[in-house]
Amino acid sequence: MRESFKDWSADGQDRGKNNASLIELKHLSDLRTLDIEVLDFEMYPKNLVFGNQLIQYHISIGPHDYWPLPLLESLGGSAAKSPVVSLVGSLVGSRVLEFEGCQNIIQEDSGVNMLLKTAETLSLKKLVDVETLLNDFRIDGFSNLKSLTVDRCGGKIEYLVDTKKRMPRCVFPGVEILRLENMQELRQICHGHLPSTSFCELRDLTLYNLPELINLWEDPTGQVRLSSLRRVHVLNCHKMECLFQFQQYIAGDLQQLQILEIENSNNMEVIVAINAEGAAAQEDEIVLHNLKELRLDNLPNLVSFFGQTKSSASASDSNPRIRAHEPLFDGKVVFPALKSLHLNGLHKTEKIWHEQLLPAGNFNRLTKLSISNCEKLVTIFPSSVGELQKLVDLSVSYCVLLEDLCEEHNTTSITLPRIKTLELFRLPSLKDIWWNKVCSESRTFRKLTNLTIGGCKCRRYLLSFTASKLLIQLKYLKLVECDMMKEIIATEREEDAVVGDMIVFPKLFGLRLSQLPELTSFYQGNCTLEFHSLQNLVIEKCPKMQTFVGSSTKRPKEASEEEFEGQIDQEGNSSVTIQPFFNEKVVFHNLEDLNLQRLDNLKKIWHNELPVDCFNQLDVLTVRKCNNLLEVVPSKLLPMLHNLGKLVVRECDLVEEVLEQGEDSSGKLVFPNVHTLELVHLPNLKSFYLGNHTLEWPSLTKVTLKNCPKMQAFSSGLLITPKLHINS
Repeated sequence: MRESFKDWSADGQDRGKNNASLIELKHLSDLRTLDIEVLDFEMYPKNLVFGNQLIQYHISIGPHDYWPLPLLESLGGSAAKSPVVSLVGSLVGSRVLEFEGCQNIIQEDSGVNMLLKTAETLSLKKLVDVETLLNDFRIDGFSNLKSLTVDRCGGKIEYLVDTKKRMPRCVFPGVEILRLENMQELRQICHGHLPSTSFCELRDLTLYNLPELINLWEDPTGQVRLSSLRRVHVLNCHKMECLFQFQQYIAGDLQQLQILEIENSNNMEVIVAINAEGAAAQEDEIVLHNLKELRLDNLPNLVSFFGQTKSSASASDSNPRIRAHEPLFDGKVVFPALKSLHLNGLHKTEKIWHEQLLPAGNFNRLTKLSISNCEKLVTIFPSSVGELQKLVDLSVSYCVLLEDLCEEHNTTSITLPRIKTLELFRLPSLKDIWWNKVCSESRTFRKLTNLTIGGCKCRRYLLSFTASKLLIQLKYLKLVECDMMKEIIATEREEDAVVGDMIVFPKLFGLRLSQLPELTSFYQGNCTLEFHSLQNLVIEKCPKMQTFVGSSTKRPKEASEEEFEGQIDQEGNSSVTIQPFFNEKVVFHNLEDLNLQRLDNLKKIWHNELPVDCFNQLDVLTVRKCNNLLEVVPSKLLPMLHNLGKLVVRECDLVEEVLEQGEDSSGKLVFPNVHTLELVHLPNLKSFYLGNHTLEWPSLTKVTLKNCPKMQAFSSGLLITPKLHINS
């Protein structure tokens, strides 16, 4: 059947001919499927009893903040589409009850009581006293439930089930989803002995904001089997020292676990705990065959994944073993299927792995590794990384003591042939990166596409000359806040130098150099740099950078920086030569967006002689706060910049003209595609062009001139702008 109530009144009275009262439902003897939402529990009739006639139902009572995930999953999302009060003839799901903000749910001879006994999905939120309701369920151990959510409920509840007071035949035998949230007094889910079938169907366990929770349960007989568990998420459970307590049967358990997330648990010391007897007896490793994602986030006291807690070690041994330098993963637990590993805020972790990643097959499917805020971590990779050959994404940040990514004696053997994304950020103690020690035949970083380095102060250069030739797949390179970096590619050694050699970045698409106070150039050697695919180039806040590619071999060994700027002409007179930022030793075939900002040493952007196909795809040129720059574009190179569409010059104190005048002759200079021109805050700008050529702008539609006090005329010659319209 299908019926609907469109306008249910607060006092329960009918409004309109299509409305009906809830009590009429009891007269529908053939009703088999019911989907109903009542905003006020007082409106629900106490004597509304359906008996066993309902096959499927979703009854929701109380004002709801949101629909819980278990309900949406069990109902296939139908709850999200429910009207305020409705009956639906076809409901995806089974028997669902949801109570929020209600009181006195358990009432004598109430129809709700009968529904509670048959419910498969139960959600309890903001109930003043949930203790009475749970006591009623404890009699049969929640035998019919498949999904249980308890959230923000009052009453002093220390245990969901206490078998020391009452022993049911089974405890949660069919529950697949269990969510416990914001229960201020809960100490354990179950207290006392648990029957063998307890939790045998549990797939999804979520524990949120349980400040008094000590552990899941503590059963000395070890009967609980978690063979169906697939996902565990623990958040803000600060009194837990461990998540799972090891028993002899655990080696054959947790086999279906796929996702394990533990966050913000201050006292967590180990994930799987053993006592002294278990540690002595346990010889075989635990294999988590299906665990694909592991997230350990903000666990400041975590020492290892598998081991003894401090309290268990102290209770069994008067001289507990010192756990200094203990690796997080020591080989006792094997992760053959793990793909994603996230470690954050593990302040006691000094080593992630044992020196050898044994046994074989451990971590051999790991593709994503993220490490941050591990303040005692010195290195990442052990002496043997043979099992990490599938690693694709690596991110390391905010590890203040990290000196290198791998142990020093192993830097020449590490390869990571499949790595595509590498991010190193806020690593102030980083001394070197192992790729600078590998040979040119190495497979290291042959597939690297994204490289981000930021806040690594101890690096004088990023890439050795040899390593620079390995990055043939690199697409994005970003360097930020590296205080000691002087050049990106180190000048080649004499034995590496080859006449006419080139360094080619065939696939580099985006390059950003930002806040590098000591950077003098991208490269200072003899080779030519060629960028086939680079489209976006941003260089900002590099005050000492004067050239993109320098030429160190032309400099006399005894010459200083100041003397190098001076050259001697044929008559022996000294003259000052300004070095261009881009010279003939760098080629950009497809550069579209060039952004230069806060380059205090920049005096001239382009050399007068550049390769024919260099910069001819440039579309946007932005120059800002380059306070020693004299001019922006040489008129001689204007034909090369025929695709330029937007030109922005801002806050450059010494610029007197934007277009440098060449030989004064007749003719015209054409900007065929420039549509936008912005000249802003240029205190010494006299004119855009001081020469006599005609300037033609066939595409110009927008011009912004602001705060250029010395500018009297845009140009000395004729100005042609057919599309520019000035609004009066």
